[in-house]
Amino acid sequence: MLRYDAVRGEWRDVAGTGALARALLSAGAPVDGAPGDPETPLITAASYGDAEVAQVLVEAGADLAATAAPDAGGVPGGTALRHAAVFEMTAVADVLVAAGATDLVHAAATGSAALTGLLGADPPEADRVAALRVAAERGRLDVVDQLLAAGAP
Repeated sequence: MLRYDAVRGEWRDVAGTGALARALLSAGAPVDGAPGDPETPLITAASYGDAEVAQVLVEAGADLAATAAPDAGGVPGGTALRHAAVFEMTAVADVLVAAGATDLVHAAATGSAALTGLLGADPPEADRVAALRVAAERGRLDVVDQLLAAGAP
């Protein structure tokens, strides 16, 4: 992703990433990446905080529920919204939530009203642990209490 300069180890703003993403999609790039890729382009955009690219991908029909491979870097098994929550990329999280994405870790990080419904769906233990960790890291003691009351490990 263009936002992170690996040579200098710096984050930067880069104009035109959305236009570049549109051009790639128009040229036939698959919106959800190639089969077997460890993460989708939307997950990568979420990890790097590129809300412009995320918006283009959402508009092109990217799968909001797709997850990274279990052995992927970043947040293994996480959705784009989870990546945005874990890496505190709030602008991308806003794009994803507006598009209808939901994720237990994001809800825990933000104290979202969606938390109760997501807990009622009996999420996997790994999701509950991740939500508990993120809520604790963010100082969301009200959310920690809610997660523990719902049976989080």
